Amino acid sequence: MDVCTGAEGEAAFQATSGSTEAGRTYCVRWHVMMIWLLAAFVNQSMWLTFAPVVDPCSRMYNVPRILFSSFATCGTLTYIPGTWWFSRMLEKSDLRRVVLTASTLAVLGVVLRFFAHVVLQPLVPRFGYAVLFIGQCLVCIGAPAFLQNPALFGEIWFSQKERDLISSVAMLVPRVGQGFGPFLATLCVRTEDATGLSMFLGIQMAVSILLGWWVFWKFDAAPPTPPTVAAARNTRIGARSASESTFALWLKLFRRPQYMLLWSVFTVGVCCSSCLLSLYDDFAGKCGYGTAIGGFASLAYMSAGVVGLVVTGLIIGKAPAYRSALKSTTTLAVCAGSALFLGMHEKATVSLLLCTAFFGMTMLSVIPCIFACAVEETYPMPTEASTGLLTISTILLQVPAIPLLSAVLNNQGNECLHFSPAHIIVVTMSLLFCLCPALLYKGKYRRMEAEQCDR
Repeated sequence: MDVCTGAEGEAAFQATSGSTEAGRTYCVRWHVMMIWLLAAFVNQSMWLTFAPVVDPCSRMYNVPRILFSSFATCGTLTYIPGTWWFSRMLEKSDLRRVVLTASTLAVLGVVLRFFAHVVLQPLVPRFGYAVLFIGQCLVCIGAPAFLQNPALFGEIWFSQKERDLISSVAMLVPRVGQGFGPFLATLCVRTEDATGLSMFLGIQMAVSILLGWWVFWKFDAAPPTPPTVAAARNTRIGARSASESTFALWLKLFRRPQYMLLWSVFTVGVCCSSCLLSLYDDFAGKCGYGTAIGGFASLAYMSAGVVGLVVTGLIIGKAPAYRSALKSTTTLAVCAGSALFLGMHEKATVSLLLCTAFFGMTMLSVIPCIFACAVEETYPMPTEASTGLLTISTILLQVPAIPLLSAVLNNQGNECLHFSPAHIIVVTMSLLFCLCPALLYKGKYRRMEAEQCDR
């Protein structure tokens, strides 16, 4: 049942919180979804604000260049404490408090960044840098609120047919924000001398303040009645039980063989993809491509990825054959990655970008399949526990993987090879730890079975 009139929707929100009616959705869910997506997008777009202006900013603040280039790692460094904090908060409270806290931290962070650049930098540059760094960390520490909980958000607010697509979109939007942030900074700020940076930081501050106000007044933790049986039974909704922490649940997940197959596919697959995109200029540079190829490749990857992820979300929402979808998309992604390396030769820009787009389409299509399988296999465990472990494991694996693969590339020389040592490492890891586990996966549809039994 979908309540689609303003009066009826308002009346529903006056209903008592003790109602046990399941299977009803409310039109206000689209309003809440818009707030969630915008908050996630803006949060992630500010991770790499300073990436295009590292050189002029380091001169402006009179600090070594590496101190500004390290801003890109703030998100990784704050991810673990942020995950711990928001997991504890979700155990004791609800999703509203988590999103509101992340938005408040973002507002404080952007205000500090603006104050540091406009006021402190002309007076005491190095102290201004310290305040700027603190502001950047405050912005980044809220990231787990959005990256860990898209599946939980979809389950709380949306029906069985809608939640897979909504969860997929909620997973995608923050990653689009990560790519959009430096692109917008490049358009608004002169990379030679950082002219326009003050105005850009001011715009970010104004947007964050308005968005924080919107979250405070309009973002709700959950609808009056749960949309599905799974949502009604989720211990994080309504009457919660905090007898087990999220980290205790994670330890249990490591003892579930089928879940660990999904863990392997996701962590290694996303890590290999991130390594490839982060080092794309280095891979392509061996074959004579300029630095501009990386930007076009990221655009091709993300544009095609959006299409693939949305289409996959629609398909598995209407015909939830999650296991088959996982095996098919993983096989295509591994084949596309191998084809990308084969297409990486001199004077073949069009074919290279097409291969990159195909890889993006197939790679991002795997993500909703894995998340859906993880939730089904681990039900009735809390949704955020099973999906959160996947996300944080990928972040941790990327920390050593990118510099190690970069070192292998640097030792390769400048010869353009279809399958260099770095290529072989990525393809072998994908075959052993992504394709094989995906083909071996035989997890159960526990959540789906519970919902069918209660109809």
